[in-house]
Amino acid sequence: MCGRVAVPQSVDIFTALDLILKEKEHPIDINVPPTASVPVISDANPKELSYKRWSLIPPFAQPDPKSGKPLVKLSTFNARYDKLLNSNIWKPLVGKRHCLVVVNGYYEWEELDEWADDKHKKKKKQPHFIKQKGEDLTLLAGLWSDWVNKGTGEIISSCTVITHEAVAAWGKIHDRMPAFVTREDSKIWLDSEIPVQDRLKVIQPVGEDFLESVKIDTVGDIQEFEQKVLK
Repeated sequence: MCGRVAVPQSVDIFTALDLILKEKEHPIDINVPPTASVPVISDANPKELSYKRWSLIPPFAQPDPKSGKPLVKLSTFNARYDKLLNSNIWKPLVGKRHCLVVVNGYYEWEELDEWADDKHKKKKKQPHFIKQKGEDLTLLAGLWSDWVNKGTGEIISSCTVITHEAVAAWGKIHDRMPAFVTREDSKIWLDSEIPVQDRLKVIQPVGEDFLESVKIDTVGDIQEFEQKVLK
């Protein structure tokens, strides 16, 4: 699973990936939760960097009668790879609405054998920051969609991150992990002219040496992040 990410500032992304930014610039954010905005490259505009809501809003979601915001009762920030072709939410998007979510990396919490509190017997959890080895940017495969409020015309663009079962070396931290895409394969994932089965091949589970991790004391501590991750 992928439930917290760190995202670079906009200028670092469009400079490194030779993209155009047609929105306002965004600063670095090292603790981004679902429903917040994340930087995305979509197959609709593969040379542009945009920002989308992280937690996909299905087109059939109804607006809240009071707020007008979409009512989404399911967890949609991750999409299981094994459910892509038989889910009413994901299947209509596969082959048609692919994207890359651009991050520095993501966080997972490893459950340790020791206890954090004897009174409540709550196990300690060690946060890890995980990223592509030797790279400042990590590309996560995703799907995107535009939700339209038919009453007001408001459009909200949103996305999800595809996940696999974790490969053996990383399974001790968490049982699932994102579908990663190399920069070379990113063009295939975003190319709508390529058959969908060929596009799915480039988001298969990576080798165990594709990633590296750093133990973090406090998620959200910018000084620690700069010292340990951006060193």
